Amino acid sequence: MSTLKTKIENSPKKPGIYFFKDKDNNVIYIGKARSLKDRIRSYFLPTSDSKINSIVSETTDIDFILTGSEREATFLENNFIQQYQPKYNLRLKDDKSFPYLKLTLLEKFPGIYFTRRIEKDGARYFGPFSPAHQARKTIHLITKYFGIRTCQEPIPGKRKRPCLEYDLKLCSAPCVGHISETDYTESVENALLFLDGKVGKLLKILKLKMYDAADCKEFEQAAHWRDLVHTLEQIKEKPKMISVKMENKDIFGFARKRENSALYVFLMREGKVIESESFSFQEYEKTSGEEILFNLLLEFYKNRKDIPD
Repeated sequence: MSTLKTKIENSPKKPGIYFFKDKDNNVIYIGKARSLKDRIRSYFLPTSDSKINSIVSETTDIDFILTGSEREATFLENNFIQQYQPKYNLRLKDDKSFPYLKLTLLEKFPGIYFTRRIEKDGARYFGPFSPAHQARKTIHLITKYFGIRTCQEPIPGKRKRPCLEYDLKLCSAPCVGHISETDYTESVENALLFLDGKVGKLLKILKLKMYDAADCKEFEQAAHWRDLVHTLEQIKEKPKMISVKMENKDIFGFARKRENSALYVFLMREGKVIESESFSFQEYEKTSGEEILFNLLLEFYKNRKDIPD
């Protein structure tokens, strides 16, 4: 218990995810926190909550992972709960995955869609979003200002006139030829700049469009770009979205302090963190950091077959 208390006291006052483990090293509970130290310590205060008392009585070790924010911790927490299925995380075990946006780039006229599944289909995925309505708000912004379609109407197809989305100025109606492939592609590229968080670059492009439209006395079009510029400039906290690529990679974090060294490994498969593992040891003789890291990596991969390219 003294080791556990030391871990609790040494945990940082930073956002992240914590893992409660039992005597067999099984993960029994996973949580997120704005301050890991404050949150973890709260479990060990006197309480009448039977669930918390059960968790504490079974806990013999605690691990944690730091994140950039509590929001990021929320998304990672969901991944790890799905992976480990801890017995005390009943609420999230069977919950639906977080929503993403899907941009179907392999099509001549890509569409943008709300989805909870990431597939190997050549599309670009953005997210995750929490709460879910933020994903739908983002789709609305993309359709309103860039005219990207949300339907799956075949192009070319049999439709003779545009749908209601066009009348509401939420689509450029490529299905009936109201926009050329070149102009639509440009709109998709601008939407991608927004989704990739390159708002500064996008603003420069949009301001040029606004000035050009005004010079040509296309005042309605100039007002359209002006409104979008104003909207983007009003976004104080730029939307932080992850472009999800179906990558397989191992991510390592290495730290060394005096005679102590530690290695933390995240295994990412098809764009999701599916496993993490940590190694630590004390050095008893002078050894270079490169040699220590080499030996740790050698130990990690010694019996592994699933090694990414």
